[in-house]
Amino acid sequence: MRLIRLTEPYIQEIIAGRLGVRGPQLASCALTLGSFDGLHGGHRALLRRTREARDRLNLAESVVFTFRQHPRELLDSACEPFLLTTWREKLSLLEDGGCRVIVAADFCPALAAGRAGPRVGPGAGL
Repeated sequence: MRLIRLTEPYIQEIIAGRLGVRGPQLASCALTLGSFDGLHGGHRALLRRTREARDRLNLAESVVFTFRQHPRELLDSACEPFLLTTWREKLSLLEDGGCRVIVAADFCPALAAGRAGPRVGPGAGL
């Protein structure tokens, strides 16, 4: 399994446009995004559909983009979400579910603001 870790300072560089093509690169890929706490049937179906999209579109990889901590921890400071799995368990479950590439981001204010959208695409760099 390839794990690409995106720390908060790194995410801020990406959003500010200071990274260019420096940093880890991904081949063409089908990507799914989510917290993936536990790995229930819906998650497994989503992972399967991502692999199917990769195959149908002749892409090199199927990738899971997830977060090191649950987004609710930042979005609602009064909330302490009940998590089904630890970080290590999550990675193990995703790998067992067929994930070979995982992008793990720190959920931070810059991501919560949703300003990263225009930088996603070919050559955006992770």
